[in-house]
Amino acid sequence: QQLTTLALPDCGLVEFHVGTLVHLEELNLSHNAIAEPLGAGLEQCRRLRRLDLSYNRIVRVKSLAFLEF
Repeated sequence: QQLTTLALPDCGLVEFHVGTLVHLEELNLSHNAIAEPLGAGLEQCRRLRRLDLSYNRIVRVKSLAFLEF
């Protein structure tokens, strides 16, 4: 069975990479210190429907352009 939901809010993360978790449908990385989501492998998560990156240090929303809203 494959992991489809992962919640890591308020963990002090400064970076995150999907790695082999390409079947994620929901990912909560809110309240961390992530500054750059580009290169996290999120584009590999074709089933991703909910992504929470609120309350991080992201300043360039353009780096999330590959996501469909």
